[in-house]
Amino acid sequence: MLYATLFPGLLALSSVISLLLAGFALRHRQTPGARAFAAILLGSTIWSTGYAFELLAPTVQAKIVLDNLQFIGCESVALGSWFFALTYTGRTARAYASARLLWLFPLCNIIVIWTDPWHQLLRTWVVLEPLPPFMVLSYGYGVWMWFYLFYAYTLVIASIIFLIRFLFRSHDAYWGQIAAVLLGLSSSLIGNLLTVLGLVPISNVPNLDTAPILLLITNPIWAWGIFRQRLVEVVPIARDQLITHLPDSVLVIDNHYRLVDINPAAQTLLGITGQWQGRLLSEVLPTLCSCLETATEPPKHTCLLPIDQAGQLLWVEASANRVYGWRQQPIGWMLMLRDCTLQHRMQLQLQESERNYRNVFERANDGIAVVQDGYVCYCNARMAQMLGYTVAELEHQSAVGMFAPQMQATARSNHERRMRGDAAPERYEAILVHRDGHYIDVEINASITDYNGRRLPRHLYAI
Repeated sequence: MLYATLFPGLLALSSVISLLLAGFALRHRQTPGARAFAAILLGSTIWSTGYAFELLAPTVQAKIVLDNLQFIGCESVALGSWFFALTYTGRTARAYASARLLWLFPLCNIIVIWTDPWHQLLRTWVVLEPLPPFMVLSYGYGVWMWFYLFYAYTLVIASIIFLIRFLFRSHDAYWGQIAAVLLGLSSSLIGNLLTVLGLVPISNVPNLDTAPILLLITNPIWAWGIFRQRLVEVVPIARDQLITHLPDSVLVIDNHYRLVDINPAAQTLLGITGQWQGRLLSEVLPTLCSCLETATEPPKHTCLLPIDQAGQLLWVEASANRVYGWRQQPIGWMLMLRDCTLQHRMQLQLQESERNYRNVFERANDGIAVVQDGYVCYCNARMAQMLGYTVAELEHQSAVGMFAPQMQATARSNHERRMRGDAAPERYEAILVHRDGHYIDVEINASITDYNGRRLPRHLYAI
């Protein structure tokens, strides 16, 4: 079979590519998942290299030794897949917790593999099957081999499940990365299953190990994931981790206003302890529930709500955003709550202060006017009476126009200097013009004041 003569060369090429990709991954080992992905690639290198030399080995004993060495690569792929899936999806703590237990099995496996001639727990029988110009090692599986396959397949399949679940929760910009890993792991798994089940579609050698040969397909996929999708350079942050650590409170409810998810900040703010899944929003935030029930399907709804927390009144800014399913049908709401009690209290105090300030203005015996952009934006009743106008008539008039013609240049100059921050007289005598045309001698006390969030000149006019 001519194509069989190409196997060692193709396996060697796969080994070189896997080794180069592993080196690139190790250069970015600070990226979450990069070290575990490098372990997968190094395991693939050992696996394919060992199988290439196994095909070339002339004796059964040499083939068994090389087959034993390949188990190191297989274990590296299985463990690397598990740790990559956990660290890539943000489950680093779980990865460290499982490391001690999972590393015990490879140590036991090494002992069983190299002592197999005495107990035959790994191989029950050994034969060579012809695949000209090579002889392929084939053997029956012992009890330990089946246990080992269960261990390795469980790790790889669990890793694939983790990555698939993470795929649907990740931004679509990272789907290429995850798909590359999934395709690579799946092809290796399928190739090994064909060998284990004796389903390799090559006559006389149904147990030919096709997994390292399938690296010819896997390596280009992983290379695309690394260089095109920047697999080991940039990885997504799990969105559930983002929500968990957000300082703002986040709740997710379904269309029946039942709690589906809640982050720790929301539990603390709302005083929710114990079982919360399935609780009605009307039990937790009845005011917001009423707002959502009466809303006419807005994509976003924002309101200010009072919350009674242990007898203390808190104010929160609630933002409700519609959540849509894969067919763009509404399936619930995501609620974001921000504690704005302090800001609300400050706003109330500011409003009270402004009312008191305005009350002082209105009751003052002297005329008071606030000038904005050269026009009167506010004046009290005494100021309007002084010039023979109503308050509504005097507001929005030119401030300089109130002065007698011979005083307008001085008034304009003082105003401009004061607005620039230059030195300008705070108290000076001036002449104003009454509505009927007669002049009024006044003393002006001018200063800068805060009005509606702006620094504006205030003029106090005393007759």
